Amino acid sequence: MATKGKEKAKDLDLKGSSRGVWLIKVPNYLSEAWRNSTKTEMGIMRIKSGSKTDLSFDLHPEVAEEVAALQNDSSSDTTSATNRTSGKSKVIPLNHKVLIQQFSNQSMYVFSEDKNDCLKAEGKVKQKAEIQPHHDSTYMELKRHQVAAAQEPKQQIQQIQGSEVNSFKPISQHKEDKEKEQQQKEMGRRARVEKEVVLDIIFSAFQSHQYYNFRDLVHKTQQPPAYLREILKEICMYRTKNPHKNMWELKPEYRHYKSKDD
Repeated sequence: MATKGKEKAKDLDLKGSSRGVWLIKVPNYLSEAWRNSTKTEMGIMRIKSGSKTDLSFDLHPEVAEEVAALQNDSSSDTTSATNRTSGKSKVIPLNHKVLIQQFSNQSMYVFSEDKNDCLKAEGKVKQKAEIQPHHDSTYMELKRHQVAAAQEPKQQIQQIQGSEVNSFKPISQHKEDKEKEQQQKEMGRRARVEKEVVLDIIFSAFQSHQYYNFRDLVHKTQQPPAYLREILKEICMYRTKNPHKNMWELKPEYRHYKSKDD
């Protein structure tokens, strides 16, 4: 086989490419039964004599029982297999109908890969079909339990008992909230300094940046917010439009530069 880049070439066995195989779609529960079973024979395909479309498939009861035992440690009779879903029995239908599907002008092959990464052609698809259960009481019982299982909540509430409860007692105020509250109190208690001192700090800050948000100015001046806002209204403009929305800028008469916005 040809390789692309650094991909390693794989051997391909084409001896079985001329063998005809069927591509059959099966229900999810049937696929699950086949994956979990250790049996080599899953069931029997029956074709009525003289007919190409009257087909049926019967799942071996032993396969269904084995799957039920692996999943739920339970057994079943010869007509259905049972397992447990939320404490309720779930039945697996054994008898199925096979619907032949139109398949022409297509080339499809089935390949397998062994442990040595060797590819093997198992055959060419000659016919497509679909296995469906009969809509009888067994099938309806299966659907009823599937609906019930889908409606069950994925998360369960569990009550904790014992010493662990003390570790999860609710508290009225968390540590982070206390620290934030303390910072707000300290900010409110900040002593006012002379207006000229605050102005010097503000002018010095605007030497470095053209725009500041209010929080940064509070941090730089270390003044009460209400007091600082009064001073800013005298010497600054508050931007309400993008790209500098909610920012403060010096009024033109106090700037050492010429703003593009003016």
